[in-house]
Amino acid sequence: MLCEEDIFKLKEILINTLELDQNDNIEEITKLSCIKWDSLAQAIIIAAVADEFSIDVSGNEFEMFNSFKSIKLFLESKIT
Repeated sequence: MLCEEDIFKLKEILINTLELDQNDNIEEITKLSCIKWDSLAQAIIIAAVADEFSIDVSGNEFEMFNSFKSIKLFLESKIT
């Protein structure tokens, strides 16, 4: 389980990359529900998550970066 600080960091990455409002329901955001979540945004999210959490993301893991929930699950598997 991610700590509150890590969840906040992940939310901030998505808010900043996708230009979301702080009041948006970030935990329900998906690639399909957000028009700004294109391939470039996805690459930026992957790089930001890898950098912020000091983890490696392999090419076959890129597909997990399609929603807040799936990124959170990915991080839980990597850092806990």
